[in-house]
Amino acid sequence: MLVEVERAKGAEPFNPDRFELPIGMLFGLANDGLVDKKGRPFPLQAAVIAREFADVIVFTQPPPAFQRVALGL
Repeated sequence: MLVEVERAKGAEPFNPDRFELPIGMLFGLANDGLVDKKGRPFPLQAAVIAREFADVIVFTQPPPAFQRVALGL
């Protein structure tokens, strides 16, 4: 798989290598069988990943407003 990462127009500069870390973590969780039937991490693990890597990756589900409230807790 080949992925090209670039900064969105108007976005702050970021380290593209940082994008690689959550992808590796998600693959690792899948390899360890720590995902649901659809290959998604369980909610608590997904929340930790989403919060830590919010600067480089955005989950589209659940809706962003719900994520902000849930991750704020």
